[in-house]
Amino acid sequence: MSAEVVKAPDPRDAEAPLADRRHPLGILVVIALSLARVIIEIVGLVALQPSGFLAWVASGSNIPSFEQGTPIWWIGSAASAVLIAATAASIVGLWRSRTWGWSLALTLAGLILALDIGWWVAGQPRYPGMFFNMVAVFYLNQRDVRAVYLPTSL
Repeated sequence: MSAEVVKAPDPRDAEAPLADRRHPLGILVVIALSLARVIIEIVGLVALQPSGFLAWVASGSNIPSFEQGTPIWWIGSAASAVLIAATAASIVGLWRSRTWGWSLALTLAGLILALDIGWWVAGQPRYPGMFFNMVAVFYLNQRDVRAVYLPTSL
């Protein structure tokens, strides 16, 4: 007789039962902050001549606005589109409890925090963005969050 070894499936790849689907508070906070980032970037990208409330929302964009039609405007628009897509992907990954979603969210928060610090050095501080990304990095590194996404690291 030969003994056959059966490899156990990775629990992160399987659909979790409903009772185990609750997300830690930190993940819900990070998802809410990421959704806000997506909305702000979409408003900054779509609203060409924002005024009033839309101008206030667009001013929170991580990508500065440039004169429309110039080459730098096209580069800024492409960067906004990439940021929107990457943030949306991280939201999906976080919600589905995937390790790549956690990694992407942490990487985006760190990169945007570095960008905000660059704005601060340039004399144009973006304190709300700095605060939100510090909160995201804080929550993504909490023990209960890492237990979901990186169970072997504890």
